[in-house]
Amino acid sequence: MGKSETASASIGIKILLSDLILQINETNLNL
Repeated sequence: MGKSETASASIGIKILLSDLILQINETNLNL
C-alpha cells in the first residue's frame, strides 16, 4: 500500500504544479 500511496501523492503534486504553471502563464500574458 505504501508504494501506491506515494504514487498517488506524486500524481496529485504534479497536477497541482501544472495548475500553478498554467495560472502563472495566464498572469504573464495579461501583464
